[in-house]
Amino acid sequence: MRMKQHLAAMMMMAEMGGYGITERGNVVTKRKSQPIQNKKFTPFNKQEGILNMINDYKLIEQGKSKKGISKQNRIKNKINEWLESGMIINEDLTINN
Repeated sequence: MRMKQHLAAMMMMAEMGGYGITERGNVVTKRKSQPIQNKKFTPFNKQEGILNMINDYKLIEQGKSKKGISKQNRIKNKINEWLESGMIINEDLTINN
């Protein structure tokens, strides 16, 4: 309620001072638009984060991982989920990176 009163008072003062609101203006940007450059497409199984997770998975399978049990379980579950859905295949796990 108080905000509405404040806005109404501001509008009345603007009209009295000759600063009446006549129309909405457009915002002009001075920066010229540049064409969007296409990024190189990286397959899912070749992305850096996925490769790191696969390496962690290999270490877990070998028993050499220094990560906690809960994190190891999350990594194993995520890799198994990707294998079941077909996002990665068993060959991705055997390739040396």
